[in-house]
Amino acid sequence: MYKSSAYYTLTKFSNGVWYYYAYSTDGKRIKRSTGRRSRKDAIAEVERRIDAGILLEMSESNRLANTTFYEFSRPFWIWETCPIIRDKMARGGHYSKDLCAANRGSMEKNIIPYFGDKKMSAITQKDMNEWILNLPGNAGISASTANKMLSMLNQMLRVAVYEGYIPSSPAENVRPLYENEKRRGTFTPEEIMKLFSSSWDNPNAYIAAFTAAFTGMRLGEIRALRKSRIMDDSILVDSSWSDKAGIKCTKSGKERVVPITRRMHSMLMQVSSGMGDDELVFSRDGKTPYEDRRFSLPLRKAMAKAGIDYKGRNITFHSFRHFFNTQVVAAGISGDIVRNIVGHESVEMTDRYLHLDSPELDSVRKLQFDLTRGIRRDRI
Repeated sequence: MYKSSAYYTLTKFSNGVWYYYAYSTDGKRIKRSTGRRSRKDAIAEVERRIDAGILLEMSESNRLANTTFYEFSRPFWIWETCPIIRDKMARGGHYSKDLCAANRGSMEKNIIPYFGDKKMSAITQKDMNEWILNLPGNAGISASTANKMLSMLNQMLRVAVYEGYIPSSPAENVRPLYENEKRRGTFTPEEIMKLFSSSWDNPNAYIAAFTAAFTGMRLGEIRALRKSRIMDDSILVDSSWSDKAGIKCTKSGKERVVPITRRMHSMLMQVSSGMGDDELVFSRDGKTPYEDRRFSLPLRKAMAKAGIDYKGRNITFHSFRHFFNTQVVAAGISGDIVRNIVGHESVEMTDRYLHLDSPELDSVRKLQFDLTRGIRRDRI
């Protein structure tokens, strides 16, 4: 067919849409979709493009559909450019820089090698199924981690839908893997008593573990603890430590007040003796906290000494948080109080600060006192 010296041929594909072939100035034969399902409408569309001088230009929808996943993925999980993070922050949410960096690493290692060269419009649910089913064996990761990657990938593809790259996410209906994994273990009250009644080689590690066990603080929050945040009967938990980012906000992005007993206050004052108000408590120089291993290795040694099978039961430093949460719930302390103290997010969590003289916090201090009452005071 001819018009205005342009030559093209029309072909109807199995999807019912008419496509045309035309030749570029260097002799290449190029295929473009008219987006039309009747021959008459297809001819009209081609002639419109000839008149507009865009016969060989790709429509915006086609350009997006023909974008490779690698090209699409470029801004994702980079703090300054990721559309998912920017949207969440714009809505008043919080996103960890560490999680952003970890997602970028996961994407580059386990997603781009499989989908990178594929066009966005060519990625199918079958591709998704094959990818996630083979991921644990090929990458040597757990089913839980593979499911997190699937969720992350689906977040990206929802953005692709929103921005017009694809009509729907092929990951939306992919079933996650079954997670038959060992859950993180926790301590019994008897084990806690035995653990903290034994002597530790490292007094600072003992005090950090003691603080975690009876406040539910995360290790990152303990590493970021500054002397000025320790009050007579409470700790203001307003930050966490990341080896990549340094001092950052808590996991929930919110501050919280954690009650402590006089004994815990005395122990924390002991380890922070001689430090300035804004210096880190568990640190050599007040600026950089001790490494993770300075807490985990003494703990493992103490657990082995106490006869606790930490390997078989998957017990780690974070298990102290599980222990404290279990104890406050078992003691009948209200859910809102528990969530405010341990920093769990939920739709029921209130934004109010708890008054330090409230009966609810007094009940937590009583629980802390009861749990620690039998622990000998000369162990550190």
